[in-house]
Amino acid sequence: MASEYLFIGIDPGSRETGYFVLSRCCYGCFKAVNGGTIAFDGSLRDRLFEVYVFFMQLFGSVYDLGYAKVIVCIENPYVGKNIKSSFVLVSIRSVIMILSKKFSFEYEELAPSKIRKVLCGRGDADKDMVCAFLNATLRGVCFTSLHESDAAATAFASATSFPNFC
Repeated sequence: MASEYLFIGIDPGSRETGYFVLSRCCYGCFKAVNGGTIAFDGSLRDRLFEVYVFFMQLFGSVYDLGYAKVIVCIENPYVGKNIKSSFVLVSIRSVIMILSKKFSFEYEELAPSKIRKVLCGRGDADKDMVCAFLNATLRGVCFTSLHESDAAATAFASATSFPNFC
């Protein structure tokens, strides 16, 4: 593992957040490690605490595994007309940003259009095209939600944009 990088992709949502962990060897081979969706409800304080506890455990579990580098990559949230939802997404992003700093992980934010362009060659590619790419590339991975597949796309876009490190 000392010659592998680990990419933790995160798709924040106000009620569900997707995550996907992807390792990349120095020659560019990829391996799905873990992924899923965490759902939460209650007050904003309760939801942020659940996000904190979950990612504290996830980051802690990979911290001592000996990866050459761990990169936390988060999809920039879409900020629409719902200010309350935007505030929640920014708050979740802040929790993840702080935890990545605590564990000395690198942190990267990617715009949805950049993720689609890296994976599909087009910034306006739809979710079906992104899922088709991921299914062809990460054979055998079954996504449980769109949040998880968006997190996988974020991790994969970050991993493929990273230079070789051998």
